[in-house]
Amino acid sequence: MCGRYNFIWDKEIAEMIRLKERLWDEFPGYEAPQGDIYPSYEMPVLIAGARSAGMAILKWGMESPNKKGMVINARSEGAGGKRMFAENLKQRRCVVFGSGFYEFGSKKEKYLFTDKNPSPIYMAGIYDKFGRFVILTQDADEAVSPVHERMPVLLRFSDIMPYLSDAGRAAAYFGADNVALERRRIS
Repeated sequence: MCGRYNFIWDKEIAEMIRLKERLWDEFPGYEAPQGDIYPSYEMPVLIAGARSAGMAILKWGMESPNKKGMVINARSEGAGGKRMFAENLKQRRCVVFGSGFYEFGSKKEKYLFTDKNPSPIYMAGIYDKFGRFVILTQDADEAVSPVHERMPVLLRFSDIMPYLSDAGRAAAYFGADNVALERRRIS
C-alpha cells in the first residue's frame, strides 16, 4: 500500500546528485526532509515541464471526498474511473522519487524495498490543483508479494518523461514489472 517511503540524498548515486542540483536550481536553498517520509510531508516531485521534467514541492495526501482523512494512494487500475482521480490522471501526473519504499508484513514487520541497482526509485503519482499528491499502486511483484499484496507503480529513469508527458501512454506502466527490487527487513 505504500504508507511510507525513504528519502536520502545519497552522494554516491549520480542520479540523486542530479536531482538535488535540479531541485536547488528551481527552489534555491530548499531542504527536503530526509529519512522516513510520512503522509502530509511536503516533498519534491517531478512534473511535466515544457521540454523536460520540472520540479514541484507538493504535499503527500489528498483530502478524501467525505472530508474525513487523507487519501495517500490510488489503485492504478481504477484511478481513471474515479471522479477524485480521473482528471488528475489525465492532466497532472507526477513522479515521486526516493531511496526506497516500505511495506509492513502481517505481523507488522517493516521491510524496505530498494532498486537492486544503485538508483533512486521513481514512483508514479498524480497531483491535484491544490498541490497534493498520491502514489499510484499496483499488484505486488515477486519481491513484494510475500510481504504485501500491493506496491507502488515503479518507473525506470527512461520512463519518466513518457509517463509525465503522454496521458495515453501513462497506463502502459501500470502493472508492469519495471524495476528489480531488493527486500530488506528493518524490524
